[in-house]
Amino acid sequence: MKLKNNVLELNLTTKAGEMTSLFYKGANVLYDGTGEYWSGKNPTLFPIISSPNTKEYVLDGVTYPIKNHGLIRYAELDCIKEDANEVTMELKADENTLKQYPFIFNYQISYRLEGNKVIISYAIRNDDEKVMPFTFGIHPGFVCNFNEDRMVFDKDETAQVLTNPTTKDSIEMKLGEYQLTDFVEDIAKYHTVIFKPLKTTTYELVRKDYTVKIDAKEFKYLAMWTPNRNSGFMCIEPWCSIDDIKNTTNPFGDEFELHYLKSGETFNISYSIEVE
Repeated sequence: MKLKNNVLELNLTTKAGEMTSLFYKGANVLYDGTGEYWSGKNPTLFPIISSPNTKEYVLDGVTYPIKNHGLIRYAELDCIKEDANEVTMELKADENTLKQYPFIFNYQISYRLEGNKVIISYAIRNDDEKVMPFTFGIHPGFVCNFNEDRMVFDKDETAQVLTNPTTKDSIEMKLGEYQLTDFVEDIAKYHTVIFKPLKTTTYELVRKDYTVKIDAKEFKYLAMWTPNRNSGFMCIEPWCSIDDIKNTTNPFGDEFELHYLKSGETFNISYSIEVE
C-alpha cells in the first residue's frame, strides 16, 4: 500500500499496520528494520509498553503469555480503507489475542498525507462488557548520524529525565539543541531516556539534508532509544504512560499508570511526522 503526493511517498504494510518507508527527496527517513541491531520499524505499543521479564502475567487468577510491547506489532491487520488520500487498517480481538489479553477490542490505525506531513491516527474501542485497562505508546525509528545530527525541542530549557521508572527518581537535563551522540551516552546509562511531561509539543531531528519534526502534543511522555551508536537510527517515542512492569506479575495492576476504557468507549489519539 502506498500514499504519495508531490513531496512524500509513504509505503505501508498490513503486518503490524506499520510504515515500511517514508521517502523525501529520494531519501528514506525511517529505519527499515533490516539492520543487525533491531528488526523493528515503528511498532504500536498496546496494551503494554514494555513487558514482564517472564513474558507472562497473571490477571484475575489466570496466567497469560505476552510478548514485548504487546499485541499489535506481531499481528496481521486488515485493510478496511485504501484510497488516494488515506489508508486505514484494523485488528479485531480474536481467539489469538484473547489468549494474551482477555478483552474484546477493536484497534484501528489510519494514515494520510497533508503536504509534507504524515498524520497517523489511532482508535481503540472497548467492545467488551468490562472495563479495559491498557497502556499505549508508539516506537518509530528514524535514520540518523549520531556524530552529525541533533535534536531540537521547541520549549523547555531544562527537563526532568527519569532515571528509575520504579521510584520515579529523575535528574535535570538541559534541552534546546541536543547532540545525538550525547543521547547515546545517556541511553547507555539509563537504557531508555524517558522525559517526564514536557512543555515541548514538537521534537525535531535535524539532519544535513532535511529535518524531521514530530508533533505529539496528545502524548504525555517522550522516550528515546537506540541499541548503540553503530545502529544508524534513533527511536523517538511518544508514550501515554510510563510502565516499569518488567518485575511484575500483573502489568494491569493499580500501581501502574493505566488507561481504563469503559464498555463501548473509544480511545482516540494521533501524532504527525513532518519532513522539510
